[in-house]
Amino acid sequence: MIKIEREPGEAPGIERCCFCRKQTHFWYLPKDVAVCEECAKRAQPKDVPDKETWCRREEIATHLICR
Repeated sequence: MIKIEREPGEAPGIERCCFCRKQTHFWYLPKDVAVCEECAKRAQPKDVPDKETWCRREEIATHLICR
């Protein structure tokens, strides 16, 4: 299990979980990567990709540039 934090306020940008790609407002802050509540229950810190890897995966999956 990993600790995640909800993005403050009503942020319009919802990111996709780095594991299941479900839309989420939650983040694993040590790596600044989106992780949904369900995946956070099963993941370990070592499972979470670094931000560069996560962005590249999103770029490949969505054909967008993640900055």
